[in-house]
Amino acid sequence: MRLIIPESLLTTYLAAAAERPPASESVIPSVGVGDPTTDGDAAVLVATGDLGAWVETHRVVPTAGVATTGRVGIALGTPVRADMIDEPVVWLRDVSTTARLLVRATYERYYGTPVVGWTTTGEGAQVVVVEGVEALRPPETGFRDDVGRAWFILNGVPVVTHLLLVPMSADRPEVDEATRWVQETGGLDKERRRKARERLAAIAGIPAAELIEFLAAVRTTLEPSDLDAAKLIFQLARDPEHPTPSFAVVELLDALAEPDRVPDGTDE
Repeated sequence: MRLIIPESLLTTYLAAAAERPPASESVIPSVGVGDPTTDGDAAVLVATGDLGAWVETHRVVPTAGVATTGRVGIALGTPVRADMIDEPVVWLRDVSTTARLLVRATYERYYGTPVVGWTTTGEGAQVVVVEGVEALRPPETGFRDDVGRAWFILNGVPVVTHLLLVPMSADRPEVDEATRWVQETGGLDKERRRKARERLAAIAGIPAAELIEFLAAVRTTLEPSDLDAAKLIFQLARDPEHPTPSFAVVELLDALAEPDRVPDGTDE
């Protein structure tokens, strides 16, 4: 079965593994963004904010995805501390739906100030949301706060940024193979992880050593409760354009619910 892995900060290791030749014909990974209109036969790692587009064709695997209790690479840029801005207008500058939802779910509760406006043009904004490598760089002026920290302080649960989806028609062996591939990060060893960090560091313009902590906080084996954490993003965001999706879930088996393997995050 094909397995599509998107390229992002938190999927750095998964994307690096997907670029390698497949180890078997049971899972054929590739790097890209899945399309629900053309990839109905593929397993897809889908950003949490985009789940709603896949509910008709795919089921959620509750034990595989991407979660972190650290930084998420989505940050707020402000000229002064965010809690000092009395009437914030927030600029969602070319960010993903997941970033939009996380900011909506955290800003007012964390900083204690109602947002008076959301904009995609930047007009009148004192707060700009940045995503990706820019969120990792120190700002030239002002302040930059990663929303992952605010989310964890407020809710005490990880940020679940991606979930593995499998076709409704997929049989159990196909589901199991795709699940294991994601949980085991495609078998990517430490040397290849180091090279993936160095490549990302060169793009971001930051020391590779700074990425060790960032990526070590990422895990690809999920707990059943992490599915509730993913739903919580929608519930707290209260975004009328992106309501909480209702989706089918793959039934858990003990062998996959409690995998016997070395935990993620062993990058040193």
